[in-house]
Amino acid sequence: MAMFMDDNGADYSLDAIDTPQSRRVESSFVVDLRGSPRVEVSFPAEVHTHDTNDILVMITNISRTGLRAEGCRQMLIALFGSDVNLDGHTPVVARFCLEVLDADGSERTVVVRGRTVYIRPDNGRFQVGVEFIEFEEGRDVLFDYLASRGVRT
Repeated sequence: MAMFMDDNGADYSLDAIDTPQSRRVESSFVVDLRGSPRVEVSFPAEVHTHDTNDILVMITNISRTGLRAEGCRQMLIALFGSDVNLDGHTPVVARFCLEVLDADGSERTVVVRGRTVYIRPDNGRFQVGVEFIEFEEGRDVLFDYLASRGVRT
């Protein structure tokens, strides 16, 4: 129970409701920090930074404003160097090249530069969140792909 006082000096209290229903409502609340809805995907992509060779990763979700890449420790080393800090990494800019299907079912290339925003370990693999900075190729292709899956502006 929490006690409060209003502007007129009157006291009142708030009691937490601890029921299965309240817990279910609380546990279903999700905060999405990305500026656009995400689509779950499974796209291989090449990633290139200014000082490494291309490395292959798997894109596991994508939106109009960013993506999540998954890979092994080699991905982390390629992006961040051998002394990567999982708790407070220094963001890096990388170039992501992937293929998406257009309305005719043909593969179309999307090339985008993005800045890393987080690193998360995930059962021996790692997830890296990326915020898009600039599309080099395929912006409309990606947006059309997302729209075909229900994502609107």
